[in-house]
Amino acid sequence: MNIFKSSFLIIGEGITFEHCSNFFKDNGIIYYSTTTDDIIDINNSEIICKKKKIDLDKVDYTVISPGIPPTNLVLQKLALFRMQIHY
Repeated sequence: MNIFKSSFLIIGEGITFEHCSNFFKDNGIIYYSTTTDDIIDINNSEIICKKKKIDLDKVDYTVISPGIPPTNLVLQKLALFRMQIHY
């Protein structure tokens, strides 16, 4: 994995989000972000949030805040679409 040539989805809004988003911004890395509360639905090609849509074909890796349990329904649904999830 070359993180400088990859794109990321950050789920969460705490310290993990802050550190990852700062690193990604500082290094010109493409990333998207949302929270589990903001997600309305997930299908095989996109995450539908309250105010935006995230194209899953543009996401290489997903970073999950450690405060979100693996049993969370959003995470389980993402796993069904074979997203590479990192805690």
